[in-house]
Amino acid sequence: MSADRRINIEIKARCPDPDKVRDVLRSQGAHLKGVDTQVDTYFRVSRGRLKVREGLVEQSLIAYERPDAEGPKRSDVHLFRPESGIAALRKTLEAALDVLVVVRKKRDIWFLDNVKIHVDEVEGLGSFVEIEAISDPDAAVSGPTAGMGGTAEPDVDTLRAQCERLMSAFGVEEGHLVATSYSDMLLDGPKLILDEDLLTEGLRALEKPIVTVWRIKTGIWAGVLVLALLAWDIVTIFGSESSLAFGVKPGLALVVLGTLIAILTRLRYRSWRFALREDELFLARGIFNHIRTIVPLKRIQHIDVSQDIFEREFDLGRLVVHTAGTRGSAVVLPGLALEEAERLRDAMKAFIQDEAL
Repeated sequence: MSADRRINIEIKARCPDPDKVRDVLRSQGAHLKGVDTQVDTYFRVSRGRLKVREGLVEQSLIAYERPDAEGPKRSDVHLFRPESGIAALRKTLEAALDVLVVVRKKRDIWFLDNVKIHVDEVEGLGSFVEIEAISDPDAAVSGPTAGMGGTAEPDVDTLRAQCERLMSAFGVEEGHLVATSYSDMLLDGPKLILDEDLLTEGLRALEKPIVTVWRIKTGIWAGVLVLALLAWDIVTIFGSESSLAFGVKPGLALVVLGTLIAILTRLRYRSWRFALREDELFLARGIFNHIRTIVPLKRIQHIDVSQDIFEREFDLGRLVVHTAGTRGSAVVLPGLALEEAERLRDAMKAFIQDEAL
């Protein structure tokens, strides 16, 4: 078993392009130690943070104190690495302490001299990059340390400069910086669980091809009615005289219904608006009766994405949301691009799973 105390300078930021980060690391000669699937269990403590990390590459008990601030920040870390039995250690802690939150992630672990870089995919949160310039070079990885002047321990300013240099190389912008830990993001709720580009302040329209789908569907029913009128004309052609010539009635019905379908589907499209917000799904629709529906994300029980034969031709999907209190019915959001419908479904499912923890 081993235990040590160190001072780190760290940066955490959202990562819009993980592949770019990996390319930069390869070009600078960084060493990929491995790709780890990790579970971090945080415990409720009176000061700082305490977590057990379980993974194939890294297993440790970590206690640390770090200010919540964007940009490079100092962490005081106490690290405990048992040679075996990390799961048993977690179970022992669970028996004595309350579990605060569990973070699950897939992590690429890279080293560049004394700097440790993580490229993370965090369940329910998305992609991130972490840069940790470590004060103890022996805690990094065996390899060249020429940029540090041998094995001399770098000072805080040097650690900060290392973080900022890589931050620039990775294309990390100020708006990507994250002030809090993954545990705090999950505890804060759905505003950080959902992808930022899925959240909308204003109302969004449906995809335009849904108008064509609606017209095809209603056109089929209109065609059936026109054929029925035509059949009636054929049956009565030798019957009593009519004020209208043969075919006039189905022809008029075809024109009137076609016009109504064209106008009403366009008005229906214009009336449909939706927004996915931090804690709710908002739907607005209705040509004559305006209906506004708010679906609290916390009440969602099940979510599906469905397609009928016509929607499939236009690569459209419907988001079907089942909530507590809908009494067997469902809230349906039509006219979405299939890929977006699936992203919305996955984001909402992640929220449901995290709420259940």
